[in-house]
Amino acid sequence: MGKIKKCRVCGCTASKACVVGGADGPTCHWVANDLCSTCAPVAAIEAFLGHLAVAVEEFRTMLRRRA
Repeated sequence: MGKIKKCRVCGCTASKACVVGGADGPTCHWVANDLCSTCAPVAAIEAFLGHLAVAVEEFRTMLRRRA
């Protein structure tokens, strides 16, 4: 038996998909192996914030070295 495909952010599956825009709205679809279309913007923001945190820390380190 194979592993059930599951969104890494919300945990939805193909048999229990997210509903976008209310109960009568369309359901999500897969945009990556472990990411649904509803959560893709969330994942993108999380990735951006992660990169931003690294950049801020690098900048702080640079400023400390100059002081």
